[in-house]
Amino acid sequence: MADPSQEKQRLRAEQLLLAYFPDGVEFVKLAYEAEWVHSAQLLERFDDEKVVADLEKLAGAAFLANVRSLHDKLGEALDLSGGTRGEKAASTTGLAEKVLALSAAIADYTRRYAGEVELDEPVSVAAFQAAMEPLDRHRASSGTSGKETTKDDDADADPIDPASPLPNLPPPFVEP
Repeated sequence: MADPSQEKQRLRAEQLLLAYFPDGVEFVKLAYEAEWVHSAQLLERFDDEKVVADLEKLAGAAFLANVRSLHDKLGEALDLSGGTRGEKAASTTGLAEKVLALSAAIADYTRRYAGEVELDEPVSVAAFQAAMEPLDRHRASSGTSGKETTKDDDADADPIDPASPLPNLPPPFVEP
């Protein structure tokens, strides 16, 4: 027969999980500041609804103290803890916008530079390769090739030689 006190603890743990984490910990997939705000609200609810003693009994007082400490450190790192708990401060989603802008600028630079290469002049090709070398090194070190791959990609395909002639393409459209 199961220990009645363990059964009681299991039932209380299930109640708390349903009350405070109905979606599990899906909130950790939110943007950093939204995640921090959500967890701050949970910690406040634990206090307001007087379930701290239950949580400490189930998970241990040291566990909840550690969660609070790490939550505070995350708030400091995100520059969110200076205001009232639950108050949103500077957005970290702006980083994604900056990364996209940088990516677009690098792509534009690469396209423009590629348009200047004289493929029948080794000096021009070498200058282009030298200019692109830092980007190639970065892609190689980050494990990305700069393109998405699929199962259908031919793994044995020969790499493109920048000194090889371009295929015959129709001339670009020029407005009259």
